[in-house]
Amino acid sequence: MTKNNNYKKMILMTLLIAPLFTAGITIGSLPQAFGGGPQVSVQKTCEEQVPTEPGTIQWTIDVENLGSTNVDLVVSDPTLADLFPFTNPINESSDFIPGAQLTIGITISDLPAGIYSNTVFVTVTDDLGREVTFEASAECEILPLTIDVDIDIKPGSDPNSINLNGKGIIPVAILGTTNSGFNVLDVDVTTLAFGPNGAPPIHRVGAHFEDVNDDGYLDLVSHFRTQATGIVIGDLEACITGEIAGIPFEGCDDIRTIPEPDPTTGP
Repeated sequence: MTKNNNYKKMILMTLLIAPLFTAGITIGSLPQAFGGGPQVSVQKTCEEQVPTEPGTIQWTIDVENLGSTNVDLVVSDPTLADLFPFTNPINESSDFIPGAQLTIGITISDLPAGIYSNTVFVTVTDDLGREVTFEASAECEILPLTIDVDIDIKPGSDPNSINLNGKGIIPVAILGTTNSGFNVLDVDVTTLAFGPNGAPPIHRVGAHFEDVNDDGYLDLVSHFRTQATGIVIGDLEACITGEIAGIPFEGCDDIRTIPEPDPTTGP
């Protein structure tokens, strides 16, 4: 799994005159009306499209004419310009009849992790020329994706035996790759954690670089105290976690614990 730093923005819009129906998580909404003038309900919701479309947000804007006369609508969403260049207004509707409902769906893809707040403005004008602007806001959060990386516990060993009775040191190599989205040179070594207990590297510099598997790519090698890892008898794999450019990554490798589990008693 990789993370491309050149985020491509895509926006899709659909306009429906239909019964009010929204799916997802309602983060914020604001029904509003204006006494003696246009009466309109404005609601905004958002849904993060995960796990099928990570990094994608679906904003939904719902407008309903609660009054007794036709109105003209102008729907604008200026805060979206921070995410995708487009021209406001999003929608203009004339002679929006009483009871009519308008749903606008906006999809933005390939967004980096973060919290996205958004406000929509609906300017309404009735037959008498009275104009009112309504607004509603919503907020969505995109969590960081986790990058899967290849690692080698105890490079050169097969199997990767871990002696739990000693006070040994376990070397772990995060393997370099041709994948342009992950460069071991960019790993934040202060975030490295190994084993169930998340043991930190024992060396002050955290890690060093060498080509442990002779594939022509530098690998990042760090060392961890066995007793600090939380590995126990019977564990079949161990994992290392960390961050690169603020994005979490994880890699796991098979291990064999020594002593081995007693088959009559289990781990």
